[in-house]
Amino acid sequence: MATVISYGAAEVVTGSCHLLELDHGKRILIDCGMFQGREEKRNYTDFGFDPQTIDYLLVTHAHLDHVGRIPKLVKEGFTGLFVATAATRDLAEVIMLDSAKIMKEDFLTQYKKAERRGKESEVHLPLYKEEDVLDALALPHFIPQYDESFELCKDVTVTYRNAGHILGSAFIEIRYKEGDKEEKTIVFSGDIGNNNDMVLPDLAACKKADYLYV
Repeated sequence: MATVISYGAAEVVTGSCHLLELDHGKRILIDCGMFQGREEKRNYTDFGFDPQTIDYLLVTHAHLDHVGRIPKLVKEGFTGLFVATAATRDLAEVIMLDSAKIMKEDFLTQYKKAERRGKESEVHLPLYKEEDVLDALALPHFIPQYDESFELCKDVTVTYRNAGHILGSAFIEIRYKEGDKEEKTIVFSGDIGNNNDMVLPDLAACKKADYLYV
């Protein structure tokens, strides 16, 4: 039986991170975003799962609350397949590198302030460095095209649909079959946009979902 556990963006808005585990043991992570605002301290806690056990990372889009902890995921042992549209990969590179730079600057500022009070140990080290971002971008990767299904692994087919949110954004349809049972479709929406946008294509239709995560 497939199970889904949300480790972010559940009861809070940010930190999108959902783990789909299939009965044959494959583990698929959908997004790995950064917590923001009041939940920011959660970025420095454990994921709640072992990154080394994740087989695939599917990313819906490149906003920080959906990609911001990917370098941390890699730093802690993820070596699986990174799946995202071409535009999402390009934007995520910029966003994650910028995030690493900002965290480094914030750390140096806070450390200097803490040093004057003798409380250097209370300052969090940056969540990750630029090198960790580059390691994430060097992972094995696959670039899907909108509306073109691909086999992720045995009995699992994935389709990226245009979400109309930002450039490269997608909602993800995952079709899976467990043994002799009927095929099921689970959809992860990510963030969805509106139709009639002057810049982005219209949001694609979600025609079937046995289970929908919004």
